[in-house]
Amino acid sequence: AGHRPKYRRTGKPHSRWHTLHPTVHPAIDRTDPQHLKATTGLSLHYHDPHAAFPRIRSFASVHVSEFIHPAVALEHSAHIVETICHSNVSTITVQFRSRDAWAIAKEDWKTHPNAFLVAFSDSCGLGRESGERSIHRVRNMTASWGKMEIAFEMTETPLKDAIHPDRDVEIVINTFEVHDPRPSVPNDRSRLRRRAGGAKASR
Repeated sequence: AGHRPKYRRTGKPHSRWHTLHPTVHPAIDRTDPQHLKATTGLSLHYHDPHAAFPRIRSFASVHVSEFIHPAVALEHSAHIVETICHSNVSTITVQFRSRDAWAIAKEDWKTHPNAFLVAFSDSCGLGRESGERSIHRVRNMTASWGKMEIAFEMTETPLKDAIHPDRDVEIVINTFEVHDPRPSVPNDRSRLRRRAGGAKASR
């Protein structure tokens, strides 16, 4: 038998909003050092942690084709230990597990005068209480070889303000087994695309 949703999608007795929480997609290889490098766009993933079946989750993936500055999803890399915020001086510090990872990040991040660090499992930013992702706009990098840390001046930015207004955003909703990340057939997915300029189209 196929997966039956915990709640019906229609009908007054079962009408309710579902809140999807940030997560790491099971298909992402968090050991890949390429995830330490800033990119123009990112795919950010969300899931329902209260699904009826532990192995099956409802996922929503938000594919941002371009941010206004290059971005790094810190949650996608296992080479990052944690992030530390210092609200009194508006700085953020990223700690690394190895000097190799630290060096890869330093060489890439120093080429971007402004960038976004995106995270949800940290102690920083607007998401620490709401459970949403925090978007840290960073500049003026300082790197410490001895501590394996990289620090920035930091400003919190809402996600909608970080996305380039003239680029597409696509939302893909799907249900699959957490431990079986094979892609589903296209008919199993719902898509919503925000066209550049604000128009929306779904398929």
